[in-house]
Amino acid sequence: MKSMFLIFTAVLVLGLSSLAGATTYDFSGTINYNTDVGYYNFSLTNDAADVRIWTDSWRPDGVNLDSVMHIWTSSGNLIAMNDDNPDLITLDSAILLADLAVGNYICTIGTYNNFARGTTLAEGFVYDGTTPIPIGDFSDSIVFNPNDTGYYHVNFEGVDTVAPVPEPGTIVLLGFGVAGLAIYGKRRSNLREA
Repeated sequence: MKSMFLIFTAVLVLGLSSLAGATTYDFSGTINYNTDVGYYNFSLTNDAADVRIWTDSWRPDGVNLDSVMHIWTSSGNLIAMNDDNPDLITLDSAILLADLAVGNYICTIGTYNNFARGTTLAEGFVYDGTTPIPIGDFSDSIVFNPNDTGYYHVNFEGVDTVAPVPEPGTIVLLGFGVAGLAIYGKRRSNLREA
């Protein structure tokens, strides 16, 4: 009887720990121009055998984004890319990473046809350096629709942390704010001394 109780307890603990590891993180974003790319940093504290990342915002009426997704190491080497993956629980891009080591990774999301130029993130994407086209006017997509809003929804499962990377404009504004506070603090300090 005691051994049965121990087996039951072990199964319960293992079941709960596997449920705890199955947290799904989800984020939404908007790609305003064909040149835009959304960045997400994610990490693993243990080796993982079932990391799933997918977008589920594609709709046949075009009021969304037909996305392309890339996964990179933290040093910028391409691990995986997907445009359409009907085999996973999605109507759009999806990647299953069956053997991913402890570490930090990057997920990028862009519009259809804005594929990586090479195998490193430093090489950029196909539309880098081109004139940005608003998503509603962008006609280089198979499912072009002028009602396209550029909205996307991305899900991460089997990872420990996920954080969206702010757009460069947001980082610049934050930098200006911090610099302004520093100047204000310096002025107040100088006024007190005078």
